[in-house]
Amino acid sequence: MLKVSHSRRRRFSFAVAIALLSAVILSGLFYLQSRSWLFTQQNERLHIAVRQLDTIIVNIERAARSASPLMDRECSPEIQHELRRLLALAPNVDSLELSSHDVIYCSSLTGRENQKMTDKNKLYLTEFIEEVPGHPYLVLRFGHGDSVVFASADGYYLRTILESASISLPVTFITPEGWMTQNGKVQVGRASGPFNMEVKSVQWPYRLASRLNSAAVFKIIISDGKSILAAILIASLFAGLGSYLWLGRRRPLAQQLQAAIRNNEIVPFIQPIVRSSDFKPIGGEVLARWVNQESEIPPEHFIPVAEQSHLLSQLTRSLIAQIADGLLDDFCPDKPFYLSFNVGASHFASQELTKDFSRLLQAAGQNIKLMLEITEREALIYDDNVFANVSRLKEMGVHLVLDDFGTGYSSLEYFQRISIDSIKIDKMFVQHLGEDPVCNHIVANVTDLSSRLGLEVIAEGVETESQAEYLRETGVASLQGYLFSRPLSLVGFKKYIRNYV
Repeated sequence: MLKVSHSRRRRFSFAVAIALLSAVILSGLFYLQSRSWLFTQQNERLHIAVRQLDTIIVNIERAARSASPLMDRECSPEIQHELRRLLALAPNVDSLELSSHDVIYCSSLTGRENQKMTDKNKLYLTEFIEEVPGHPYLVLRFGHGDSVVFASADGYYLRTILESASISLPVTFITPEGWMTQNGKVQVGRASGPFNMEVKSVQWPYRLASRLNSAAVFKIIISDGKSILAAILIASLFAGLGSYLWLGRRRPLAQQLQAAIRNNEIVPFIQPIVRSSDFKPIGGEVLARWVNQESEIPPEHFIPVAEQSHLLSQLTRSLIAQIADGLLDDFCPDKPFYLSFNVGASHFASQELTKDFSRLLQAAGQNIKLMLEITEREALIYDDNVFANVSRLKEMGVHLVLDDFGTGYSSLEYFQRISIDSIKIDKMFVQHLGEDPVCNHIVANVTDLSSRLGLEVIAEGVETESQAEYLRETGVASLQGYLFSRPLSLVGFKKYIRNYV
């Protein structure tokens, strides 16, 4: 259950990460799209607003031009009436005023005046008209010299246009000497920025400006994009669920095995090998066990797959590295002790063989000896690499064992062409000792043959004392099986060995 829960936790964690990543990517794309849309829409509205404002200013200019013949004339009731008549005919214009030598002397609003004017700008904002102080106005100065006409429009028109131009972004009306925002408050001096969106009037000295920022984009997204946000959430959840199901799919065993080797899920277990005379451990066979899987996969299932998929060499290298790091760093026996590895025919014939195991011997103490069990499940092709490997292994003091004797491709050719040191009797013969006379004869003949050839014999699969006794009497020197110990983890193997020290 621990393996299952751990695997599911990894799948769940990965699925959550995929869901979050999907949400981030989709939200990011939605943000960028919303920002682009908001920029385009705001820019279009600013252009529309500029055209509307240009129209208002044109109307102001026309009204001022129509009143220009009245300049330098005395502010009589007839002149006042004419100013008001012209004002009534001019759309968007709120006042017309005549000025001479920087003094307004006649107004359509109040008639005769004596108001000093100091502003020399052609187009400017003000909120200092005496009749309505604090109210914003857009003023156009028309004329040259000492006599001019001032025509003004109520700031209400400007505020309305600025508000219509805004999509959650404040819009500012800016002239050379002042500026006004949507709140109608006129400010003197340079407009506060910075602005990243500006549209200038071609005809008049003003511009509309706005600033696109993340806060505005998020405001638009939250207010108008709830359905899209919900779709992003659902899509992210489906992405996470899909990844969870995809990771849990049944992949071909070869692919699973390759990933397991890469992730160190294939770990070494060691089954002790004991001396038949006193049952004390003299070595151990390194076996591969597949851990961290939702279902247990026995070695007899994945080892043939490793051989067929050419993964056995990679698997063996992984076991060597784990043995070097997890056992040999503190395992220093007082007497010679064998570590036995199974080697497939393809690995035995590879140029990497001696390099792989020389690393192990370099990490081992003086009394650690190495045995290589050549499995008979694959036919060994005798070539220059094989003979060169045999020669180098012998120089390294490696003990060669013919594994699973009698079950595969074994023949006298092994003894003739490879310097075999030991024979390992397969458990299928050992398990029926005392029950099947054929097995008794096979074991006896193998032992006799080995004795004549000067080879040691190891018997695996020993489960009963009667089997152990028969093998000892027959002359088998080393035994291996559940009678003595099951395969042990590296930690368990160290504890087992300490009991015999």
